Amino acid sequence: MKKIETVKLVAEIVVGLGVSIIVGNVAGATTPRSAGKINKALICIGAFVLGSMVGEKATEYACRKIDEAVKSVKITIKDEEVTV
Repeated sequence: MKKIETVKLVAEIVVGLGVSIIVGNVAGATTPRSAGKINKALICIGAFVLGSMVGEKATEYACRKIDEAVKSVKITIKDEEVTV
């Protein structure tokens, strides 16, 4: 596995889990204490789905930015080699 692929894998894990935790915390903080068990279960399921969706988009964004950074570095290195 290439180093960049390892970086992207770690970024996917960190970003995905981080976003999911944030969404879960928001759902927990905004759930009324008076909510019944069924409502709490529905909120929990909704938070899980929302966290997964947002986490997926956030990891796609992070990986795209890593790819862009790698491409920029490669272009810069090629430009430096040409001017030397």
